[in-house]
Amino acid sequence: MAELTAFDLSVIVSGTIFAGLMLWVWGKRGITLRKKGQITVFLLTGLAGVIYASFAFALISMDNASYYSEGRNLQKMDYNQVMANARQAGYVVDGPNFIDSELHDAEGVWSPDVSQVRSYLGNNFWVRSMNYYFSEGVFMELRFENGTTQLTFYDEARQDTELEGTGTDHMPDDGTIRARLRAVFRISDAEAQTHVLRLKGSIGNESSYTEVITKEPDFNSAYDDMKTISDRFAFTATTGTGLTRQIFYQDNRPVGSITYVVQNSRIIHRENGNDYIVRIDPKGGVNLEVRLSIGTEIPEEDYRNTFRKMFSDLGLDPEEVADFEFEYASLIW
Repeated sequence: MAELTAFDLSVIVSGTIFAGLMLWVWGKRGITLRKKGQITVFLLTGLAGVIYASFAFALISMDNASYYSEGRNLQKMDYNQVMANARQAGYVVDGPNFIDSELHDAEGVWSPDVSQVRSYLGNNFWVRSMNYYFSEGVFMELRFENGTTQLTFYDEARQDTELEGTGTDHMPDDGTIRARLRAVFRISDAEAQTHVLRLKGSIGNESSYTEVITKEPDFNSAYDDMKTISDRFAFTATTGTGLTRQIFYQDNRPVGSITYVVQNSRIIHRENGNDYIVRIDPKGGVNLEVRLSIGTEIPEEDYRNTFRKMFSDLGLDPEEVADFEFEYASLIW
C-alpha cells in the first residue's frame, strides 16, 4: 500500500470537511438558495486555497539538495567490523539492503549456487542481468525481473537517443541466438526459435522491441555457457551500491557479462538537520552523500571534515576522504 504524503492527507481532510459542510448547508431549510450558493462559492474558494497552500508547502519541503560522490573502492575492508564500529559510535545503520531496496523488493535471480561466484561474492547476492556481445557494439541483454526475463538486442552505433534496439541486419544468425537461449533456459531448439522470431518481429516497432520470456534462467547452465565461449573473466570493483559485473573475455575481447548485486548498508550521521551518509558494501565499495536540510549550504571543507571523523570512527583511513569528488544536486525536478 502506498504511503500517504502530507499533501495527500491535507487534500483528504479538507475535502472531507468541505463535503460535510456542503451536506449541512444544503440540508438546512432556513437558508435561501441564493445564500447557499454564496456559501458554496466561499467554501470552494477556501478549499482551493488550502490545496494550493498545501501544494506550495510540499514543493518547499522537497527543496532538499545534496552533495554526492560517484563512489570509490577501498579494497581491503572488514565489512562486519565497520558495521560493528558504526553501531558502537552511535550512528544510524540502515541495511543490509540491495541497492536502495529491502531484500524482499529486490529483483533478479537470488544467490544461485555457483562456486566460482560464491567464492568471490559470498552467499548473499542477486543476479540482475546477462549480456552476450556479438559484433562491434551489438549485444543481447537478458534482464531478470519478477520471475520473467526481458530479452533485448542493442546496437550502440545507432543514433536513436533512447537506444531502441537494433535492426535485424546487425543481428547474428538465428543459430547463434538459439544456442544462447537453449543454454540460458534449457529449452528446445524449436522453443528458442519461437523467441528469436518474436524478437525479430518486434524490432523496429517503437512500442515493443523486447521479447518477454515468462521464466527465469537455469543459472548454472547459463554460467557454463559463458565459460564455454570465453577463456577468462574478471569482476569489476564495487563503489558502495553493491553493483559488480563479471566480464568474460575471449582473446581479450569481451564476449559476455553478468551483473550482480551484493548487499550494501547506509551509515548515517545526523547533525544540524543534515544527513551525512556513508554507503558501503562488503567488497570495499564506498560512496558519500550529504543530504541538506531546507535552504542549507555547507562549505566543502566542513563536510569533508565530518566524513573524516566518521571514517575514523568506522575504522577506515580518514585520508581516503580527500580522494572523493563531490557534486551538488537539487532534489527538485
